[in-house]
Amino acid sequence: MKKIIITLIISLFFTSLYAEEHLDFKPDFAVAQFAGYIGFISTGVGYESDRKKSTIDFLYGYVPAFAGGMEIHMLTGRITGRAITYHSNYGFSFFPLNLSFFVNYAHGKPYKLRWESKYPKWYYRPTALYSGESIGMSIKKACNEADISAYELYAEVVTMSEFLYEYYKNDSIAFKDIISLAFGARIYF
Repeated sequence: MKKIIITLIISLFFTSLYAEEHLDFKPDFAVAQFAGYIGFISTGVGYESDRKKSTIDFLYGYVPAFAGGMEIHMLTGRITGRAITYHSNYGFSFFPLNLSFFVNYAHGKPYKLRWESKYPKWYYRPTALYSGESIGMSIKKACNEADISAYELYAEVVTMSEFLYEYYKNDSIAFKDIISLAFGARIYF
């Protein structure tokens, strides 16, 4: 199980490096997020492409028992593309259309990558590993502090791929039941 997660994270990381020719292993930013199917609160690090058109984040998410019925620990890899960018003369950048794809691994006994052999193959879906998508916007402010080059705030509407599939197949599921709002911040080094 650990091998799958490590392979996934390394693959996402090197895909981003290859695609954007980003050869520095030092993270470009720290990120913190509230909600959005990757934890009640999540924190991690990430990399920004040289052209500032995409980011890749690696996050640890935590759901406390009061919010999820039990403690949940998650690891997430997320790639975000910025389709549109506006720059101001005052150091602000506005990104009105950010599209993200993430893969999440939930750790713990209740989560399964494979079910025991007593269950028919593919009868149950894996519960430990899932993917999702989001659409959002962000605003970034450049600054001249010694250790911090910029701040960014973002908001996203998030869903999971499985939820989209069920929504498409089942008319009784409301759109509001498959989405979550997420709010976050990045501090660039």
